[in-house]
Amino acid sequence: MSTHPRYSPRFSPAWFRSTGDAAPSPRFFEPGPTRLQSDHRRVLSALLLATALSLGAAKLSALIISGGTTSANQRFSGTFPTAPTANSSFQFSSFDFSGVGWQTASSAFGVTLISPQEYLTAAHVAPAAGSTVTFLGADNVLHTYTVASTTAVTLPLNGATTDLVVGRLTAPISPSDRVAFYPTLVLSSFNAYLNLPVVMYGQTGVVGTNNVQTFFVNVDVLPFGTAPDGTADSILLSTQFDAITGEAQAQGGDSGSPTFIIASGQLALVGVHSAINGAPPPELTLDSFVPSFYSQINSVLNGDGYTFGALTAVPEPGTTALLAGLAASGVIAWRRRTSLVTRV
Repeated sequence: MSTHPRYSPRFSPAWFRSTGDAAPSPRFFEPGPTRLQSDHRRVLSALLLATALSLGAAKLSALIISGGTTSANQRFSGTFPTAPTANSSFQFSSFDFSGVGWQTASSAFGVTLISPQEYLTAAHVAPAAGSTVTFLGADNVLHTYTVASTTAVTLPLNGATTDLVVGRLTAPISPSDRVAFYPTLVLSSFNAYLNLPVVMYGQTGVVGTNNVQTFFVNVDVLPFGTAPDGTADSILLSTQFDAITGEAQAQGGDSGSPTFIIASGQLALVGVHSAINGAPPPELTLDSFVPSFYSQINSVLNGDGYTFGALTAVPEPGTTALLAGLAASGVIAWRRRTSLVTRV
């Protein structure tokens, strides 16, 4: 993917500006390493709660989507995470989310299966070897599995460690558990993804929609909570929240949860939540962009005899119209908030 995305005029350069500074030229799609200056990086907050709070961002109960109903957007009924069941009113019930699970000890943080034995999550919240992850199977039964190891995903440009890891379970999940795993969507260029509708998943199983806004290519984001170190370490997909149109926005605690594009009638994993802009209210969700690391991730799966599925067809117009129609109707929503930064 050598083609760099166009600058979207909706994505204001003022987002990068500290108080009193002139707005710099957009830099997030320059070829080669791009360093975000320290005043730029102050607007990024790790979705890890402790880090987010230290940078001025606040934890909310889940992904937020303005206007709508709890029943339409909450995947689970019952008591999460100890006794969740499938919500019969869930707007996205025609799609199989059984492969999206959570850390058993820290249920806010998501994991997404990409094979019967491997999953993706954010490195800054990755479960340790020996800990467990839990999934609600399509059989409506909780299944818990033990983590064997994690493998860091590195930036192709320079080998720097990213905020994306491949986790490996101690044993493959049996088909009888009815827990799904997901392909990704590999298109010809970054530009091919722009404006495509996405399905965003957050902690406690809240699900909403947005659109691919732009990309940050080969930028210096890590480590969170410190001054930039001058090393490019990330390729990020960005969505932008607009309360008027009912779009979704990640919050502190949503780290590791997935972003999907619906392609060929199924969920294709394209992003893993990594960061939000920290200046309240947050309006940007920044995901590690999975397709950019396809070959590297696939090589990890090959070690266990699996292949990372790769869809290549651009989503059909009917999918775009479906998601746009649901958002406009207000059923893809969590609840309207007068303030998007709320401590709970």
